[in-house]
Amino acid sequence: MKKILMLMSSLLAFSLFSQAPETADVNDVRTVRVLAIGNSWCWSLVRYFKQVVESTGEYKLELEFVVSGGWTFQRHWKEYEKTLADPSSKFYQYGLLSTPDETRYSLVDKLEMKQWDFVVLTQGPQHTEKADYSQPYLNNLMAVIREHVPTAAILLQHCWSETINAPSFGGDLAKAFAAQTTMYENMTAATDQLAAETHLRVIPTGYVVEKYRQGKEMPIVDVNALEKIRPKNAVPKNPDLVGYFMWYKLGTPQEHWLADTIHLNDRGEYMQACLWYAMLLGENPEDVDYVPNGIDSAEAKDLRTLVKDGLAEYLREKDK
Repeated sequence: MKKILMLMSSLLAFSLFSQAPETADVNDVRTVRVLAIGNSWCWSLVRYFKQVVESTGEYKLELEFVVSGGWTFQRHWKEYEKTLADPSSKFYQYGLLSTPDETRYSLVDKLEMKQWDFVVLTQGPQHTEKADYSQPYLNNLMAVIREHVPTAAILLQHCWSETINAPSFGGDLAKAFAAQTTMYENMTAATDQLAAETHLRVIPTGYVVEKYRQGKEMPIVDVNALEKIRPKNAVPKNPDLVGYFMWYKLGTPQEHWLADTIHLNDRGEYMQACLWYAMLLGENPEDVDYVPNGIDSAEAKDLRTLVKDGLAEYLREKDK
């Protein structure tokens, strides 16, 4: 398989995967173990990341999470301190839809579950740009990770700004664009600073989202008006990779309306999965064979090319 060209730079010489133990079965399939610590900005890997990684037949992915909605590095650290004081204090559950009687675990429980190859830390853009949510808590978490999984490569995820339709942006196109740009720039500067302080590599999800947005019309949409569209399946697709508007069912025949302007939609989640695959494993995302249901094959190909080009540009910029 072709390696992504830009990783033939100095960054390839210190490839992330080379730091991790290689586990192969009789068919020479490598098992890759990834632990994501953060919030819903990494939970978006659930749907497609495993299929993307395993699509070429060269890897098997084991993916786990230590997540809670909206949590910051500070909040994860405070929970760890509670566990130190009381080892029976186990806040985390396996998934966002877990019921109260399901098994709970601590950060250390999850760190010691497997010999993780990669541990990726994430917090949302509105938190990353505020220093008091990040340090010294990121350094503290890194120390705990290295204590329990000394061979794991630790990375930061660079998150994305909200879609132009976010209510907090005000509804006016010019003002919304300015607010979105400010959010992205502040969060990017803060992420760059954290990476410099900690010497962590960055998965540039937000950077690739911004590259996708360049040159595209992202009109303001009246979300309340979308809810009234009939038939329900005629709700237009958001042109962005962030934000989705949809009707859904949750265990009952009744349909519910969801307007999310914060999280990645299906195309964004596919892009994110391909990006993590390329960044962690040093592989060319254009070699990915998996295309999710509901995403046009031509659009999926464009997204894989976007990842390859966006990651190459990002690494060139950081390598200057």
